[in-house]
Amino acid sequence: IRLVDIPEADLEIISAAVSELKNRHPDMFSPKFSCSAPYVNEDMIINLIFESHILKKPMTSNKGFGKKSSSKHKSEKIDSGKKLADWLKEKNTALGKEYKQDREKRDLIGAKEWTIASEKGFYLGLENSWLYN
Repeated sequence: IRLVDIPEADLEIISAAVSELKNRHPDMFSPKFSCSAPYVNEDMIINLIFESHILKKPMTSNKGFGKKSSSKHKSEKIDSGKKLADWLKEKNTALGKEYKQDREKRDLIGAKEWTIASEKGFYLGLENSWLYN
């Protein structure tokens, strides 16, 4: 999928969130579309977010994005750049904790990649599973 194939409303939401992410972690964005981990390319991450249908997945209002709520909180979709930016921030934090706690997982990505990601506090470029969990 190219950016021109993404509906304008979705592209606006995703671009706003990715722009905020890029502002928080400018060193982790590469101009190369096929950059290596832990770096990401702005257009690539926009495409990945769109292709994973994140904007269509339900989220809960108690920060349980993408999880079914066992409480009575209203479930809604990510429908703004701010909500998606918050979701990305939460996913980044959760992925960082996961890697910090799991030595085997860290070993899969290599010491250099881990060092860069952990020093910069940016983990979304290490893998893509966070898009689907």
